[in-house]
Amino acid sequence: MQGEPFGDSHRFGAQVRQLQSDTFFKPRSTRLEYLFQSEESPWRNFLDGFFISKSFFAFPAINASEPWQGQVPALDLFQCNDLPEDRENLEYDLGRFLAMTTLLGITDLHFENCLFIIQDARFSFVALDLEIAFWNCVSGMDTLLFPSLQINRRSSGFSGQFGEKFIWNEPSRAMDGFLSGAREIQKQLHDLLLDLERQLVGHPNRVLLRFTKDYVHPRPRQDEMGQFLPSELLQINAGDIPYFFTFREINPRLLYFSAPGEISEQKIDNLAVAKRFNNAVFTCAGLSEKTRIDQLIRTTALHFAYAYPEFQKSKLEGEHFTLKVTDEKPGQLELTTSEFRVAARLP
Repeated sequence: MQGEPFGDSHRFGAQVRQLQSDTFFKPRSTRLEYLFQSEESPWRNFLDGFFISKSFFAFPAINASEPWQGQVPALDLFQCNDLPEDRENLEYDLGRFLAMTTLLGITDLHFENCLFIIQDARFSFVALDLEIAFWNCVSGMDTLLFPSLQINRRSSGFSGQFGEKFIWNEPSRAMDGFLSGAREIQKQLHDLLLDLERQLVGHPNRVLLRFTKDYVHPRPRQDEMGQFLPSELLQINAGDIPYFFTFREINPRLLYFSAPGEISEQKIDNLAVAKRFNNAVFTCAGLSEKTRIDQLIRTTALHFAYAYPEFQKSKLEGEHFTLKVTDEKPGQLELTTSEFRVAARLP
């Protein structure tokens, strides 16, 4: 494969390569990018109706892809380092994007996997690497879009683009966007997940046993996974970042490449591996279960508010919520909506 290589190496030297000045080859499925961001996406009508701004997603030309290869445009040519001044709708849509990714289990949206661009005088968001869906998020902060105990501000997918200079102009709009978006998606979540599953038949869904940083700066004794698995060491010794995946099927398996072109199964023989794998293969019924979603919305809303001081005023009100620092217990945030009331101390 000709072209300059970029990014991490997986599967015995497979890397992203720039084919032309405006096109990148990816040695993996780009079906998720096609579904969420392509101008020809079968979900285009749903996405256009979900976001206020018609340009929130750039909708570039992305092919439907094969299981282990695809091409995407070089959108970094249009990278933007400053947010538009008028961004009330943008902040609302960012809240709705958090809702969508959280409920659909789309994760790993850290700084290197996200991009904000200006194209044709329009401000748009692009996810450069969409590889994981159906993840059993405990909180929307598992998406890595916003800072949390898992990821700092500089490394998170959104804030990392703009650094410390970013502040929310309208934090109430962002929270309203999240809460309204979550309830809107919840009503059709099961059908969306089933269609997403159908769209991904035959395409690998990545399973993160560890984050990339845990391989680059290893501290395996302190990681819940413990020492590296033999399958991880095999890939590390080949000069790769270990890559595991599964397919959406009746009896999913945890897979990896043990040699070029040769797929092997990683046995799930310890609790840590089982936990990560089970998070990756949650069923559509499990992901859309009402009690789970209700708890996920409450937890994410509070964690979202914890992430930025702009939310932590004495009282913040929106169309769908009231958020305040309680007088009874200083340092505790209390969120009230028409459906629930939840409180927790600031971390």
